[in-house]
Amino acid sequence: MAGRHNDDDTLAADAVARNLFWQSLVNAKALYFCGHDHFYDRMSVVRRTSPPGREVFQITAGTAGAPFYTGAQYAGSALWKQGRAAHLENVYGYMLIEIDGEKASITFKGHGPSCCDKTGQSTFAPMDQMVCDSTGCKTVLCHPPQASETSD
Repeated sequence: MAGRHNDDDTLAADAVARNLFWQSLVNAKALYFCGHDHFYDRMSVVRRTSPPGREVFQITAGTAGAPFYTGAQYAGSALWKQGRAAHLENVYGYMLIEIDGEKASITFKGHGPSCCDKTGQSTFAPMDQMVCDSTGCKTVLCHPPQASETSD
């Protein structure tokens, strides 16, 4: 959870099911895409065990036009270590996923709230990008959060 929701509104409402779900993502070498929160956030998730296992990413892309709001600190978990990999607020945008053989490029393309030309057209630019293959995911482009974009 990267937004301002109570545990009852998130996967934390059922910690046993959440832990099974996250472990299934680790086993499948998968990414988790979600929305609802009105910003872009990419979170790294690994088990707090030794060895921790494969890193998994949760990508929240709730930037399609709803009113903006700010993120919050990640909720704690005894089993999972969460780390903010990228976070953007006050942007509109979308996800582009391109598959090339066994490699996937995951790109968030966005623009600020006033980036329209005189005709009302918007130009979306890459703001965050990862490339994933069987060995894991690597950040290619990361727009560093600015003071006005994040409260963390």
